[in-house]
Formats: sequence, C-alpha cells, structure tokens
Amino acid sequence: MKRLIKLTFLLLALLLPATAVAYDFEVDGIYYDIINNGEASVTYQYDDDENGIESDYRGDVSIPSTVTCWLGTYSVTSIGGYAFAHCSGLTSVTIPNSVTSIGYGAFSGCSGLTSVTIPNSATTIDREAFYNCSGLTNVTIGNSVTTIGSRAFYNCSRLTSVTIPNSVTNIDYDAFYGTAWYDNQPNGLVYAGHVAYKYKGTMPSNTRISLQAGTLGIASSAFSGCSAMISVYIPNSVTNIGSSAFYGCSGLTSVTIPNSVTAIEGWAFSGCSGLTSMTIPNSVTTIGERAFNYCTGLTSVTIPNSVTNIDYSAFYNCSELERVNITDLAAWCDIDFLGNDSNPCYIAHHLYLNGVEITDLVIPDTITSIGAFAFYGLSYLTSVTIPNSVTSIGFHAFYGTAWYDNQPNGLVYAGLVAYEYKGTMPSNTVFH
Repeated sequence: MKRLIKLTFLLLALLLPATAVAYDFEVDGIYYDIINNGEASVTYQYDDDENGIESDYRGDVSIPSTVTCWLGTYSVTSIGGYAFAHCSGLTSVTIPNSVTSIGYGAFSGCSGLTSVTIPNSATTIDREAFYNCSGLTNVTIGNSVTTIGSRAFYNCSRLTSVTIPNSVTNIDYDAFYGTAWYDNQPNGLVYAGHVAYKYKGTMPSNTRISLQAGTLGIASSAFSGCSAMISVYIPNSVTNIGSSAFYGCSGLTSVTIPNSVTAIEGWAFSGCSGLTSMTIPNSVTTIGERAFNYCTGLTSVTIPNSVTNIDYSAFYNCSELERVNITDLAAWCDIDFLGNDSNPCYIAHHLYLNGVEITDLVIPDTITSIGAFAFYGLSYLTSVTIPNSVTSIGFHAFYGTAWYDNQPNGLVYAGLVAYEYKGTMPSNTVFH
C-alpha cells in the first residue's frame, strides 16, 4: 500500500519537475505521511531542489487527532521533522492529545507563532523543534514530556514564560539559549523545572555545588567548562546525567553518582582531570562514548554488575588509570564493549575481582559466552581456565594478555573454542 501511495505521488511529481512531493496524502490543507499501520504524521508539502523544504501553513491551524482519506482512517501521532518549518504566516497551532512527539525542526522559523501548548500525550520535543521562533512568548509543556532536545527553543528571543513539568528529566544543550526566559535568570545555577539546566555567569574559584533536593536531571553541558568547581553533590532523585554535563571541569575532585542514575551519557565527565577515583553505582546500565575521556588524574574505577554497555573510547587517554574493580565475573564477561578503548583495562592493565587481582583467570561453568574485548590489555594475566560451558568468545577478548602473548603461533584455543589465529597464516592452509 505504501509503495502504491508513493507511486501515485511520483506521477504527480512528474507534472511539477522542480519539486518533489513529500507527503502521502492531504486533508483540509494539512499534509500527512503514513508512518505505521493506522498512524500518520504531519509533514511538509514538498522538497524544492533549489529552495529546500517548503510548506504554506498560515493563520490558525488545528491538527485533528484522527484523519480520514481515501486510504482509510489514521491516528495522528506525531509532527514530523520540518513539518511547519519557515511558515512565518502561521500564527497559532492546536496540537491534539494523540501526538506523542514533536519532530526535528518541526516549527523552526515560525516567527508569527506567539504561544504553544504541548499536549499531555507528548513525550519528546526533538532538537530545534521551535528554533528561531522569534515571536513565541509562552510555552506550556505537557506532563508526559521527558526529553527536550538540543536547541529546541534556541533564539526564541521573546519567550518569557516556560512551564516545565516534573516529567522532564533530560534537557539537551542550548535548549533555551537566546530566550528572554534564560536571559532574565540571575547568575548562578539555573533550573528548568526540576532539571539543573546551566550555570550562568562566571563561577567563583573553589565553588562547591549542592543540587537541590528533588532535582531530577542534569542537563547536557550544564557545567561545561566550569573549571572552578571542586565538588558537586548529586541527590538521590537524579535519574539522568546529560551528555557533556561536566565537560572540562578540570578542578572537580569529588563527585558521588547516586543509585538513582541509570545512564552516564557521552562526554559527561570528559576532561575532569582532577578526579582520581570513580565508583559507578549499581543502577547504571550504560556508560556513553568518551564519558571519562581525558580524565588524566583517574587512577581507579569501579564498574558495577548492572553495566551492560560501555561505548567507544569511554576511558580514552585516562593515562594514570591502573586499577579496575568489579564484583561479578559473569556480569563483566557479558558487557558489550564497543571497542578496545571502551574497556578501562586497555589502559589500567589490572583487573580486581572483589579486591583480588586477576592473574590466574578461572571462568565458572555458569558462563556460556565471553564478550569482545572482555580481558583486553590485562598484561599481567598469565593463565586462563575456560570450562566446556563456554561456547562463544568475542573478538580480541584476550588480546594483550600475557596468556595470549605466550601462545605459539597458529590456531589458539580458549577451552574448546577456536579463539583466534595468531601470526601469519601460510598459503593454502587447511584446518581439520
């Protein structure tokens, strides 16, 4: 059916060679894409090769919760990317309680829009959704929204009133930059709802920050470059630490991440060269890309059983790191390391299980697989015992260990698993 729709509009597009039709159907002057079985998204009219995305929404637009066309009846569940972009003649929009997301740049450049209410059904306001809506003066955000994307209200210069519900825990960088609301905030730590949004002004030397009780999140780049901050207290209500939240906080020597936090996003503590040890709480499941990049003073890190994913270069250039602490070998073997420098052992070379360094590794027979890069770089690991229960070993799981380096060239076995061919394979080699 979707293919038939596209073919129909392709034929229409041939009559208008300078433009490409972007929608699946139109009802009462509003354009829609079919995005799922029974669901539609508001979209833009066409993609002009010379002038870019174009629509001509004007005046007051009321989006229905359901729409019926010759194809059937659809629930309107989203406003797609750039749907109303640059519609300077748009003065008001009514968003129905069926919409769950506001797409990338959806209302960017709508300079005639003065107020907007995001319904309670919505959970996400994507990046640049209201970018440069210079006439916008007030925004009410529904109580199911959890995420406000980067530069969502960037340069909405007349925006003085923003109602942010308790549901919002994640605000990306520069979401309210250039708004009258932000400009009118006093210097110091600015809150957007219950999210620590940004430190405004020049931070005094040796500042200690204590986040308010009930703080739910720390916005991306909230303290970026605040090298004068030496400690921060994060209450147990915080569930989200945004990307680059403490980027470049080189004076930070003390931070305790509470058990309420489930993810440490990319670059969160990058460049925090004053940190010497880090204990990840047993609630965190994901450590983002370059989360501790260039933490050059870090000597010890504790990874809990809850962590299942560590992204690229999470501990890149932590040049003084010498100790990685874990409490569960099975959980460690199950971590998805997305690269060799995702694993802190790549630099530390020492892995401690319940306080005892692992030099003679004995894999328990409850373990069936060992993930890629699991023991990468443990140069003091001299022996490895792997039970028959292990049937899968990931790429370079033992690369850089003394055990692997001492294996003769040829096909190396780890238990009953043909692990890796070491050295240069002769021509016309046959394995049995």
